[in-house]
Amino acid sequence: PAALLDVEVLCGSVRVHIGGECHICACVGVELMDPVLERKILHPPMRTSAVINWGSNPQITTIGHYAFQEYLGDSIVIPSSVTSLGYGAFSECPNLKNVTLSANLKAIDNYVFANCTSLDSITLPQKLEEIGSSVFENCTALKSITIPNKVTTMYGSIFKHCTALKTVTLGTSLNYIGE
Repeated sequence: PAALLDVEVLCGSVRVHIGGECHICACVGVELMDPVLERKILHPPMRTSAVINWGSNPQITTIGHYAFQEYLGDSIVIPSSVTSLGYGAFSECPNLKNVTLSANLKAIDNYVFANCTSLDSITLPQKLEEIGSSVFENCTALKSITIPNKVTTMYGSIFKHCTALKTVTLGTSLNYIGE
């Protein structure tokens, strides 16, 4: 099969370059859809290290469930328009080491960075309010993390099997931590 060379997220659609061909796909969150076959074309999995280019004026507010699962790149920058990350959005990304989250991110769903075994640090944005369960499960390189002050809810198993984790600093508004 041809290799995925580039993904460009545009307003309302996604331009995907596979081999020498360009495909325009409808976009639901960031789950890529084949407009003819009406099925997901990159989920699961997204086994590519192509650079994710969000375009010059992204208006994406949600990155959908499993949208970049098994992405092979080592870094990702989430556009400032994004306010939520869907279930498993970046799970199973073994090379992912550098993540820049949107300053406007308010919610991280379950398993978003689960099994990202190279992720050694991440800065959570100050507007973040909720962290789902198992978000960093099995992030074996993660060393420390600070939970922002606006976070009120953290669900269970967030740091399960984070064997290198030495420091977790909790925010002042936290009123629920799950099992």
